[in-house]
Amino acid sequence: MAPRAHVLAMLMAIFTVSIMDRQILSVLFEPLKREFGFSDAQLGLLSGPAFVLFYTTLGIPVALWSDRGNRSRIIALSLVTFSAMTVLCGMAASFWQLLLARIGVAIGEAGTNPPSHSIIAELYPPAERTSAMGWFSLGPHLGLLLGLLLGAWLGQWYGWRVALWTAGALGLALAVLASAVLEESGSRRRVEPTGVGAAGLAEGCRFIWSCRALRHLFIGGPLLTFVAYGLVTWLPSFLIRSHGYTIGQAGTAVAITMGILGGTGTVFGAMLTNRMARRDDRWKAWAPALGAMPMLAFTMAGILGQEPAVMLVCLAIAGIGIVWFLPATFALLQDLVDSRMRALAAALLLFTANVLGLGLGPQLIGLLSGALAQRLGHDALRYALLLVVPIGLWGAYHYLRAALAMPAAALAHRDDRLHPARPGLRDA
Repeated sequence: MAPRAHVLAMLMAIFTVSIMDRQILSVLFEPLKREFGFSDAQLGLLSGPAFVLFYTTLGIPVALWSDRGNRSRIIALSLVTFSAMTVLCGMAASFWQLLLARIGVAIGEAGTNPPSHSIIAELYPPAERTSAMGWFSLGPHLGLLLGLLLGAWLGQWYGWRVALWTAGALGLALAVLASAVLEESGSRRRVEPTGVGAAGLAEGCRFIWSCRALRHLFIGGPLLTFVAYGLVTWLPSFLIRSHGYTIGQAGTAVAITMGILGGTGTVFGAMLTNRMARRDDRWKAWAPALGAMPMLAFTMAGILGQEPAVMLVCLAIAGIGIVWFLPATFALLQDLVDSRMRALAAALLLFTANVLGLGLGPQLIGLLSGALAQRLGHDALRYALLLVVPIGLWGAYHYLRAALAMPAAALAHRDDRLHPARPGLRDA
């Protein structure tokens, strides 16, 4: 295996563990509710605003640091931090202690993704970048799979605390290996700082605002993230409340539909998009839009389904395309921005996506469910989900607009490692 493949595999593993630690709490909502009496609004707060406020805010200064500093060490330090804080989550004795520990997880996770995007964009040219981002984007699915399975079955057999301790311990173990692999590869494959000439925050924001395609990307991506995170966070509770699943059954069902099938769909979609983009780079925007529409339809059919078999089939089909948009989005962003602002651009996109998606998605669903509970009982969560899913169509529309704003095949053969982004793209 080539050194850059080692680096990509390790970055994907770190992404996997970060998502596992982030999402494991969603399958533990019901035991937490029983033990502490938390409301749906409080549970939504733990998975949404409490996490995203620090995750997104700190992501930008970390990205600026990454464009100038040692990205490998930043990633390793971040991995240790969020893993240790996940262990502390399992020691919480009140809502406020759990809230503070979740904030600690968010602080740690803020330092992993932006430098990872920067490293991948440097190691893979535009013609290979979507596929590389596809493998990297397998991380959320594997993380969801591990988080839900570990959380569901350890939570059911040994309690929610053991589930969180186990997740944190896995991250700490990975940190030892990650530090060695990234540092070793960095000395040979330029995973060390780019240093001189890195763009500042104001310059990065002006660059993004000046490009119409990027403006639409910064709207469409967050809107699809809003739907995806809301669904993944609340589907386990939906299966428990509306279909009588146990914690273990609900975690396994969501792990298979959104984890295994979703991961398969993401990698396949990335490879297909990469192939199509060799002819016309606008496929990096068309593919997310076209993939989102059937996914949203099957999601609504699954939520409405009363028969468990029909419901699971629809959710399984939806899971294949639930985050199909991620690899193409990540790759297109790196294609469009100047090479001096790779990590910063990724952090700014993650900031907008997570403020809207991770911050407001779970919280809005929790608030809607609480508001509808008196009238609809256990089905309140079903209709809260149904109200949120159509927002994804708005996101698909902006991907179509992003494609229209791009010149045909303008980027397909450009190597950012040798040539910075062309100024003309700013006005595209």
